[in-house]
Amino acid sequence: MRRIVLFLMTVLVCQFTLACQSSAAEKAKIVFLSGTPSHGRMSHEHRAGNMILAEALERSGLAVDPYVVPHYGYPKDKKVLADAATVVIFCTGHRGHMLRPHLDEFDALMKQGTGVVMIHWATEAEKGKPGQKFLEWMGGFCDLDWSVNPHWTGHFKDFPDHPICNGVKPFNVNDEWYYHMRFVEDQKGLTPILFDLPPAETLRRKDGPRSGNPTVRKAVAAGQKQTVAWSYQRPSGGRGFGFTGAHNHASWRSDGFRKIVLNAILWTAHVDVPADGCPSETPSKTAIEKNLDPTRKAAKTQSAAEKLRVLQRVATGFRIEKVGQRGVIYHKAFRSRTAVETHPLDRETPFVIHREIEVPRGKETSLQLRVSHHPEGDWQLRVLAGRQVLADQLVSAKTVPQNQWLEVQVDLTEFAGRQIKLSLENRANDWFCEWAYWNQIKIVSQ
Repeated sequence: MRRIVLFLMTVLVCQFTLACQSSAAEKAKIVFLSGTPSHGRMSHEHRAGNMILAEALERSGLAVDPYVVPHYGYPKDKKVLADAATVVIFCTGHRGHMLRPHLDEFDALMKQGTGVVMIHWATEAEKGKPGQKFLEWMGGFCDLDWSVNPHWTGHFKDFPDHPICNGVKPFNVNDEWYYHMRFVEDQKGLTPILFDLPPAETLRRKDGPRSGNPTVRKAVAAGQKQTVAWSYQRPSGGRGFGFTGAHNHASWRSDGFRKIVLNAILWTAHVDVPADGCPSETPSKTAIEKNLDPTRKAAKTQSAAEKLRVLQRVATGFRIEKVGQRGVIYHKAFRSRTAVETHPLDRETPFVIHREIEVPRGKETSLQLRVSHHPEGDWQLRVLAGRQVLADQLVSAKTVPQNQWLEVQVDLTEFAGRQIKLSLENRANDWFCEWAYWNQIKIVSQ
């Protein structure tokens, strides 16, 4: 009898173990990849945003196994992705995209049917092979000189009959909603999930890689609603989802905003989306500020005197005001030269370098500048004498010569014998990597 009891207990233990293993095997593995910090606090919080989504999935009670890769960038252990049902990517885009050096190996995953979700800047790809692969994987991408990246409030009230929209109620969120995306031909296999007509002021900026172009202006003027989130069913069976919001980390507190992305993760992983959508609690203000990327030490501790001392390395006698994120940073080597890095205070308020000068009589006087731009961005240089604009110059890959420094000379001779306030502005162009790099700021009279 004792042997029979032991035998039965052994059988029950084995069955329980097998049941647990079977349950674990049935769970869809969801891998989250987070890009390195790219913006200031509460903006582009790649890792913290991923953790909010992963925690919600963990608590949902659904058959999923979320895993946030613990380091920034593409997985060091490539085996992490081997058994993933879907991969969620929240990172810097374009030339800084984490997939750029791994296109072929990631493409192999996609061809196996693995799903993919790309959030915000991660939707932006370079033209050529990267853009083509994004079209194959998720049906669309943010394309420079075609798509735009303004901040505006999207009013989302109409939704398609699609599992990603299960349980989603109308919602409004102000964010940096990219729109006028590049989609697959005839949008075959693609379903617009979130769409709205952007207000005309979203195109108030001059034409630029991310700020405007004739085609997008025509589309908005014609009243064409713009898709800012979409699903894609690949012909081979895999699924993709693109979502252009989430510049603002606080947007994850919107239940509709969050539910759309959670539902999309489930859908791309081939997990049935509940009729009421993926359950999740609204993060509190305290919760939303957990796990944020560490702020840069220079921006946090740099005093006003230190900022001015840094500027004096390239602009003796000048002063500064309205300093933006990261402060005023000195680089021993930027594009083979020393440089001082600055950033606008915000989208509308430029960083300003200024000085009161008396322009001498009987001499030709000029302001001589040598400036450059962030590898992924551009900015607007404006020079003023009082309120008079003397120069208004885009500093970008399109305007800077191959040596990657732009020489700017502004004639001040017309002010001979007068005292003027000379101001140099690092002004935002399209609010995308607006860092300015100054190698030389000097006034020459001869």
